[in-house]
Amino acid sequence: MITENSFLLLTTELSKAIVQFEKEEKDYKVYFNEHVCLNGYKCHLNKLQIDFVNELRTNLRILKTQGEVQMYLVTTIRIFELIKSQLQSNTQSNYSGPNIKMVSKSNNEISCINTGPEEFIQLEKYFHAQYEVVIDSIDVIKTCQRENNSSSRKKSGKKNRRENKSWKDDFKECFPVLMKMKDELREITSAFDKIEYLKEEKRNLARDLKMKGIDLYDSPVNLFLESKLETYKEMLLHGNDSKKRSSSGLTWNKSKTDFLELIAALHRCKAVKMNSGDPLSRKELIQKFEEFLNMEPFKDADSRIVKLQGRNSPNSFLLKLLEEMDCVLIEK
Repeated sequence: MITENSFLLLTTELSKAIVQFEKEEKDYKVYFNEHVCLNGYKCHLNKLQIDFVNELRTNLRILKTQGEVQMYLVTTIRIFELIKSQLQSNTQSNYSGPNIKMVSKSNNEISCINTGPEEFIQLEKYFHAQYEVVIDSIDVIKTCQRENNSSSRKKSGKKNRRENKSWKDDFKECFPVLMKMKDELREITSAFDKIEYLKEEKRNLARDLKMKGIDLYDSPVNLFLESKLETYKEMLLHGNDSKKRSSSGLTWNKSKTDFLELIAALHRCKAVKMNSGDPLSRKELIQKFEEFLNMEPFKDADSRIVKLQGRNSPNSFLLKLLEEMDCVLIEK
């Protein structure tokens, strides 16, 4: 039985347009589906698309007849074409859809704010990122349709043909090499080194397949490798290398409430800023420390910080730190 978990996650993300304008002192930040950074959102979409392509490959192996495969691909591509039509109406800078939430962070209440054209231009970029993923996904499915309809393929420089070959056979041919790549990629820590490794392995694979009469660059295997390369390129561009983020080897050993109490204090006194000198929003500060301390992301950080103020002792963890500092001074 085929599964479509990754397909549903991808199409849901592409169909979703939850927009938040958050006021941070004098500046506004635009959050699109909870993402404040466009490159970070692109990485998120790329990961969902890679998972979908892998799921698509698995499902095509499970389906038994050519008719079942064709029906599955036709149905899938129609869903993406509907999303494409929906996005085409939202890629203009005068967007005023019903899902915009205007939030003032000063009192955590929903209120109207004034926005300039730059916010709408930024929204257009988010919608364009969704649109590009839809187009890429449609191209992948069309490639699968062509491979499914093709019963033979020419050998390079020979009259003979590969009979009854589909794109599944290409993956079968490359499976040992792909598994080797997967294992070795785990041992490589930086996105740059992963990119260089994949480029070299791709060249070697293309050379080896050419000797067998197979053109890698006309194969879905190439799409799979290119999608991984694009993901690592986005990670490198955004500095979003997950291996680097978790390389500190540190974990938070206190409660989540204690963590938020500390973060709220650091943000309030502006103790942390970007290397560029730009200030960090509280949400960005939380994300940075989550990555550094290998913590699961908070989904309700703002509401929990607000609740801290209603406790009998809203600064209990900070008071403990102060007590420990006093003890250090006494010992000296």
